[in-house]
Order: sequence, then C-alpha cells, then structure tokens
Amino acid sequence: MTIALTSLEVAGLIRDIALITFFVIGSMGLLVGLLLGLKFYRRTRNLMDRVDAGVDRVEAMVESVDTTASTVRKTATSMNRGMRAGDIAKSAFSSVLNRRDRDSDD
Repeated sequence: MTIALTSLEVAGLIRDIALITFFVIGSMGLLVGLLLGLKFYRRTRNLMDRVDAGVDRVEAMVESVDTTASTVRKTATSMNRGMRAGDIAKSAFSSVLNRRDRDSDD
C-alpha cells in the first residue's frame, strides 16, 4: 500500500515546511535581538544616569551663575546711584564752599 501524493499536495507540504522554518528562524532572530537589546540597555543605563546627573549639575551651575550675575547687576546699579549721589553732594558742597570763599574775599 503506497500512498501517492499529487503534485498539489507535495507543493502544499513544501510550502508548510518553508513557512514553519521561516517562523522558527524569525522567532529565534527576534529572541536574539531582544536579548541583545536588553544587554545594550543595561550597559547604557548607567551611562545615561551619569549623563543625567551631569546635566543636573550643569543646570545648577548655570542657575548659580545667573543668580550671581543678577546680584552683581543690582550691586553695580546701587554703586552707580551712590556715585551719582556723591557727585551731586560734592558739587553742592563745593558750590557752598566757593560762595563762602567768594563772600569772604569781597
């Protein structure tokens, strides 16, 4: 008793074997890719944590510099106003002394 397969049945069996092989190889490739991705993530996670910490430090430094610049700006403005007030007081004092000197000369 021999079982004879028609050419359509043989083509169907070959197609099924090819599809099963393709899906098995594809699943293995997907699994290998997943494992490599996880390994890469574990290695880069520490690097990314360090980069985030560095960015936080730089942001804090920039904020400190910004605060210092604001303080210096306020101090310079106050000193400028003080210098102007001093100049006004000096000129007023000089004009008072000059009038007294002129009055005493006459």
